[in-house]
Amino acid sequence: MTKEEAINLVIKDKDSFVWLDESFRANKKIALLAMKKNGANLRYVSDKLKNDYDVVLLAVGNSVLALAEASEEMRENREIVKAAINHDIRSLSVAHLSFKESKELAVLALSKN
Repeated sequence: MTKEEAINLVIKDKDSFVWLDESFRANKKIALLAMKKNGANLRYVSDKLKNDYDVVLLAVGNSVLALAEASEEMRENREIVKAAINHDIRSLSVAHLSFKESKELAVLALSKN
């Protein structure tokens, strides 16, 4: 399979990312397309991309499951956590412990309820 074929597959089928070769799942361009289609695909990207701000930001904006799959560094990133909470308040449950007592994020979560 070529890179272009992998891109076309992800565009056509939001769940196809998991079946791609590891080299395609480590490709940022393909990963961004997959996150746009289904943020839960973050589970299947390379460890490097689980630590990539752009990839994780797009994923958490599309899936409540994504923040749990992000790297610890990304779960400690305030902007990532805010984006995840904006998508679904349940994301706060998997955010880094330091955010559990954040007044700002608690207010944000409550405003989404």
